[in-house]
This record gives sequence, structure tokens and C-alpha cells, in this order.
Amino acid sequence: MARTYLKRGHKVAACSRSPPPADLDPSSSSLDANYEGRLYYQSNVDVCDPQAMQGFLENTASKLGPDIDVWINNAGIINPIKPIRDTNFAEFEDNVRINLMGVFHATKSYINYCRSRSADASTPTAPSTLVNISSGAAVKGYPGWGAYCSSKAAVDRLTECALAEESHEDDNDDDDNNSKLCFRAYSIAPGVIDTDMQTTIRKTNKSDFPLVDKFLEIKANDSFNTPPYIAIKIEELALLEGPQTLPVVQRLPSEK
Repeated sequence: MARTYLKRGHKVAACSRSPPPADLDPSSSSLDANYEGRLYYQSNVDVCDPQAMQGFLENTASKLGPDIDVWINNAGIINPIKPIRDTNFAEFEDNVRINLMGVFHATKSYINYCRSRSADASTPTAPSTLVNISSGAAVKGYPGWGAYCSSKAAVDRLTECALAEESHEDDNDDDDNNSKLCFRAYSIAPGVIDTDMQTTIRKTNKSDFPLVDKFLEIKANDSFNTPPYIAIKIEELALLEGPQTLPVVQRLPSEK
């Protein structure tokens, strides 16, 4: 997604726990020539650390400019893949800590940043779009995915609450910080993408995940959505004008 946005001329800030690949590493001589001269910032950040996420946001604004039009929360894990009866507390908690709390920390920081920007602006600011990457597993339970389904369902509800709060104006409220804020929020199920998460799923024992054959078939048929496709669909939502009219929860259609 970062590669797609850079090629399309957007300013991009990216963070992850692991180092970026060479073609996306600003400090590497292997940085893709397509990105040279583009406004691009990369940092190693753990989304479970709220102070680190806040620092990343502030550094992004400092390096790329104060208008952060789109914020995408994409970090997530699938493990543990096993029946609830066999899942220990630490495994379940780790999934929620990353998939839900990581999204919460960044969502909170982004909302407060957008509110402060709109409060300081003399004219309405450009729309601010929050995108949380969810899953089809948020709306349906899968055997062996108790932690993942639960955390992704929570991401959908968290995102809906964010939009309800930030698009609501109380006529009796003297605090007009939100009056010039055009805030949109989407929780997007992007379909199946052939990431490392899919590799983990395909290696799972059928006793822990009875539906593993379905994902082996998707691999055999190469029936995946691709990151560039997801990036452009998000871009389309972000470029819509005015307040949000579409549902928060979006399930993207198959690319092929």
C-alpha cells in the first residue's frame, strides 16, 4: 500500500515493528528510484505503545506537513488459531493487545490531532479520514479464530463509535472544537490478501482450524485481493467530498 501511494504522488508515513524492505528504507541505497524526491517518512514503532504512536503522529506532521488527511491502522495478528477451550489467557490477550488496543491508541491520537487542527483553523479543514483494517471475520465466527474474530468485531464497533462521536454536534455544547472538523471513519474488510498471515493460516492443523482447506483452495486458485487494489479503494473513500454518508463497515468486493 505504501508503494502504491508513493507511486501515485501522495505523501506517505509508514511504521512497523520490523525494518522496512530495502526499496522502502529511506536510509538504504536501494530505495526505489520511483520514490526519490517524494515526501516519505518511515519509523519502527510498536502500535501497542501509546506514547510511541503519539510520537510517530507528531513526527509525521513535523516531517510531512500538518495535514494528515488519511490515517490507516493495519497492524494485526491471527494467532492463536485454536479452539477457545484450548486458548490460554496470555495468547488471547496478546491478540487483543495488538488487534484492538493498537487500533485504539492510534485512533485516539489521530482524533485528538484532527480536533486540535480544526480548532486552530480559521476556516474548515480538509476532511480527515480514519481507516481501520478489519476483516470478514468481524461479522461471523470461525472455529479456531475466537481471538481474531472477537478483536476484529471490536474494531468495527470502535470505528462506528468514533464516527458517531466526532460527527455529532450538540447545540447546547459551548465547546466548538468540532464545529469545523469534517471527520470520516471506515472499518474495512479488505478480503483475502496473500500475506504472512495467510501462510500461517494455511499451515494450521485442521483439528485447530477446520476450514483450512478453504484457504488452501484460495491459494491454489490465486483468488486474492492485492495491496494496490486495497490502497486505491481506500483512496477512493478518502477523496470523497463532505461528511460521510457511506456505512462505517465496508467489505470490499473481490478484485478478480
